[in-house]
Amino acid sequence: MGVGAFVGPGVTVGSHAVLTAGSVAVKDLEPYGIYQGNPSVRVKERVIR
Repeated sequence: MGVGAFVGPGVTVGSHAVLTAGSVAVKDLEPYGIYQGNPSVRVKERVIR
């Protein structure tokens, strides 16, 4: 998670998901997603090589 990011109560963060700085997660974050904004939205798929 980025600096100042907030994960609301009951929100599940999927494996390898990223929440960018200052973003607010109010719904579950899917695995390997990159999320941004308030409320956060998935903006990209994370690829780990």
